[in-house]
Amino acid sequence: MRRWFFVSVFVCLFISSLLFSQAPPRQGTEPTKLSPLGGKIAQMSFPPLTWNIPKVGKEIIREKLQNGVVLCLYPDPTIPATSIRVVFLGGSVYEVPEEDRLSSMLGPFMELGGTQVLAYEQLTAELEGMSASINVGIGDETGAVGARCLKEHFPRVMELVHDVLLTPGFREDKLELVKKQEKDNILRQKDYPFWIISTLFSSALFGDHPYGRIARVSRIDAVTKQDIVNAYSRYVVPERTFIAIGGDIDPKSATQLVKKWFGAWKPSKKSLPAYQKVQETFKPGYYYFEKDIPQTNVRVGHLGTKRGNPDEYALTVMNAILGGEAFKSRLDTRVRSDEGLAYSVGSYFGTDSLEPSSFTCFAETKNEKAFRTVTIMKDTIQEMRDKPPTAEEMKQAKETIVNSFIHQWTNTRYALAQIMNLEVLNEPKDYYETYASRIQAVTADDVLRVGKKYLHPDKLVVVLVGKRSEMKDLPGDIDLKTLTLPPEYLK
Repeated sequence: MRRWFFVSVFVCLFISSLLFSQAPPRQGTEPTKLSPLGGKIAQMSFPPLTWNIPKVGKEIIREKLQNGVVLCLYPDPTIPATSIRVVFLGGSVYEVPEEDRLSSMLGPFMELGGTQVLAYEQLTAELEGMSASINVGIGDETGAVGARCLKEHFPRVMELVHDVLLTPGFREDKLELVKKQEKDNILRQKDYPFWIISTLFSSALFGDHPYGRIARVSRIDAVTKQDIVNAYSRYVVPERTFIAIGGDIDPKSATQLVKKWFGAWKPSKKSLPAYQKVQETFKPGYYYFEKDIPQTNVRVGHLGTKRGNPDEYALTVMNAILGGEAFKSRLDTRVRSDEGLAYSVGSYFGTDSLEPSSFTCFAETKNEKAFRTVTIMKDTIQEMRDKPPTAEEMKQAKETIVNSFIHQWTNTRYALAQIMNLEVLNEPKDYYETYASRIQAVTADDVLRVGKKYLHPDKLVVVLVGKRSEMKDLPGDIDLKTLTLPPEYLK
């Protein structure tokens, strides 16, 4: 990504210099004279920017095993390694409050627990000897076992991936270590304002839904080995498992290897638990958390939308114009450039989750300017509903979105993971192939329409983390409510 950043900067500088070199001179001035190097650059020509999205049936080989496992292979001999990713459906969004933390602890327990044959220390030593790695993680909707290795170690690492996933050790002595790490990770973050405001803002929006649920240490202490094993058995089944292998591989040999280790895995016919639905129970208003810091962290927003919304593309462009585009957006212009209130400011409008996520505007500013910043942010959100975007705003937003999208496809591992996402999330198979054209098809009227439909300045939740005594610009008609964290967080 860093390489593409510098390429992008060079291209922008080149285009700018080319535009200025070709612009007509102002009246009464001499035409701009180019340096010898500038003259050479001005004469350079480049082919149109193109990119390749690998297609199933061409670059990507897809096969569905008899037990339901979906296999995708992406041979690329230019990559001097092999990557393996086994994804299964399951995660925190399927947890009721009484099951909180099971998914977040399942991943580390599978990793630290080793396999039924190898203890964690033995497994780690063998992987290090091959310069290979295996990791396990569980998120909101999916879990995954990922591995990387050199080509010559692929057969053995594939076997170890099988063992980690299908014959985990779940050693009791490692559970206490998992619990300690889980508690330490939570309690350590209380010193970071960014974590505090992200946690409190999500809690204010989503309540006890997994998207906003605040972890409690007492809940972690109560988790048993059997609780985690039960969660594992619900999620890790062949009919909801997807295997992606990319890099320097022979497709025929790789397929045989996967069938050897996963072909005999019998379907369970277990259904996923019902996922937890987001309820619009949040209460708009102003909230703050006391933190003795020189700058106030600001979050402003409300519920957003979920995956599959046909307005996704218009919302993506709208958000880029509002605050998603660094140094070019309306929020950045108003808050940072015009008022000098914050260096970091922006917005996010989620469109890719199972349940509605959030619309969020964020900034950091001086304590005494907190409410001035919020007022401008709210005014800018309202303006997004009332004022259609200019041609320049549309052009800039689309270019930024499409260029970022294109550059990501230069990475083989990323490309394979994204194609697998279409399988895992049951998205249209041409989603990525048509993405850029759908963004380009968005009109200014579309942006204004979705602004009116999805932005609600009258329903905003405003959360501030900072020093209350220095927030001097609090309007008299605002009821500022206090937020807090569980007592164990504050010790």
